[in-house]
Amino acid sequence: MGKGVVPDDSPYSLFATGIHARDYVNCGIDGADLIITVGYDIVEYPPYLWNGQLDKKIVNIDFVESVPDRYFNPEVEVIGDISSSIRQLAVRIQEKRRFPVFENTRTFIEEKINSSIRKSYPPIPQEVVRSVREVLGREDIISLDNGIYKLWFSRFYKTYAPNTVLLDNALATMGAGFSSGLVAKILHPERRVLAVCGDGGFMMNCQELETAVRYHIPLVVLVLNDNAFGFIKWKQKKMHFKDFALDYGNPDFALLAESFGATGMKVKENDNLTEVLKKAFSLNKLVVIECPIDYSVNYETFSIELGNLVCKF
Repeated sequence: MGKGVVPDDSPYSLFATGIHARDYVNCGIDGADLIITVGYDIVEYPPYLWNGQLDKKIVNIDFVESVPDRYFNPEVEVIGDISSSIRQLAVRIQEKRRFPVFENTRTFIEEKINSSIRKSYPPIPQEVVRSVREVLGREDIISLDNGIYKLWFSRFYKTYAPNTVLLDNALATMGAGFSSGLVAKILHPERRVLAVCGDGGFMMNCQELETAVRYHIPLVVLVLNDNAFGFIKWKQKKMHFKDFALDYGNPDFALLAESFGATGMKVKENDNLTEVLKKAFSLNKLVVIECPIDYSVNYETFSIELGNLVCKF
């Protein structure tokens, strides 16, 4: 998506939203009187989430005219080559101004990203995100499949360059992350590329291990295993449904990888995920890492904390 177009270590970055609900970044959006959308697709992040009161003035910059929507009715549209439009607009801006709401929102989100993490086994998603960030360079690439971990990476994974976070967000096609990672590694053999998959998504496309072995593609795959469809489990709980028919058994993913001729690894208790990832990349070959994950924080964060989010500035 757009992550990395503005590097997250820039003071002009508000990071990203990662969930179709009110999130930390909405504290800044709430205080804005003007929203400038660039290449915006209402399917990716519905406008009712940030313009529910219909009180935002909107300027839309895009290649094509916007799709009519009750909550997205731009007062001005700049249609044409996006990069050219932005350059021409930039020279008309006479001076930079400070916006305390923006600065306070950035500080608030960065404190959330950098806050202390509960160490556990299995690790919680925040620890996984932080370990991956420690191992990868600024222009290395992650390819995310469509489990609930993608919300954690979208929100907490600091990104510094365009097209370094690959995510099939709107269609949410399970199984896409592994294949996307393979293509990214073929196109950028000089970079580290990590495919992050859930057990459910990986099982939908694991036959591509044969393709990767046959073509000697040195991709590292991190399989986050909760033996369930974790995203839907959270949604069931959020909607107050009974936990039903979402738990299942899995193969030994390390042995499965080895049966295809790849290298298989497991994250065990007392292992350091950062070190396991470093070792996998040092091998310069196809590696599948199976890592159990504790998703108990999903409901308390996405449903309780964000559901009761109050912006204090």
